[in-house]
Amino acid sequence: MFEVTEHLRAPREALHEAVRVLRPGGLLLLSMPFLYPIHDAPHDYQRYTVHGLSRELTDAGLRVEAIEPSLGAMETAGLIATLAIAGVAEQAIRKRSLSVLFIPIAVLVIPAINLLAWFAGRLLPAWDALTAGYSVVARKP
Repeated sequence: MFEVTEHLRAPREALHEAVRVLRPGGLLLLSMPFLYPIHDAPHDYQRYTVHGLSRELTDAGLRVEAIEPSLGAMETAGLIATLAIAGVAEQAIRKRSLSVLFIPIAVLVIPAINLLAWFAGRLLPAWDALTAGYSVVARKP
């Protein structure tokens, strides 16, 4: 279930159905965004923290083997910053605003932010409380 759960009106029921069809010992692989813009609107309903995701999987009858952040804190900060800049640029184009003059600067700034975030992610200690999302491995007992 890669990048699906946030789009489900009833994610709990979907997890229970996944458990039902898994063989004993079968694995559920799941990924879900956490800090990420709304997408596929209006069908983007929820984000889970690592604790909420673990609770939902356990309540569905799975044994969580691993929940890993998809990006580190610095990479996530870079991602959010660049998505915000790109989103503002898109709105400027859509609204035919004078702020379209900002777009050439954005084109230069976005790669610089990405590079800085990548380097910072390798140089600074990890902080798992800030991530773009999670990757999960859970097993049906």
